[in-house]
Amino acid sequence: MQIEMAESGNYYVRDSFPVPNFYVDEVMHFLTSEEWKVLVYMMRCILGFQKHIQAGTDYIAMSQFTVGQRTRESNPSFSFKQNGQRYSRRGTGLSGPKVKKAIDALVHFGLVRREGQHRKYGISYWLERDWEVIDFIGLYARRDAQEAKNRAKIRRAVLASARSKKHSATLRRSERDFETD
Repeated sequence: MQIEMAESGNYYVRDSFPVPNFYVDEVMHFLTSEEWKVLVYMMRCILGFQKHIQAGTDYIAMSQFTVGQRTRESNPSFSFKQNGQRYSRRGTGLSGPKVKKAIDALVHFGLVRREGQHRKYGISYWLERDWEVIDFIGLYARRDAQEAKNRAKIRRAVLASARSKKHSATLRRSERDFETD
């Protein structure tokens, strides 16, 4: 990683792309790891190239999400080979169904929009720039439901463990602790 100074006097990281603070500070907490990987990959495709930053959109194919962006260039320092194909960047490493589920969730909560129909180079995705459009109530509700599900799972595991060990004191304490949930 190389840090350089721009003519303006500001520092920047060479060969990097901007990630809006909002996504890290406010959104990341609510996303699954798969959703976050897909969103960051979209940011790389859209915000990593000047021509896409202006438009705020890029065509991204499912194969790009899963295995990466193919290239014709043979420069080994900027590409890698996989299954006989040369790629300029790797994908998320997720399976197609996981990528589709993550994209559907990102669209559902208003973080991303699909623009138009599938084309030769994929589907056009747009990063939402209007924070008012994002469904934070839905994100909070999903997070709260998942936390409740996790608490119930832990409760069942602790009670089952206490019963199997026949620790009556532990069992009474565990039941009392979880009654407040």
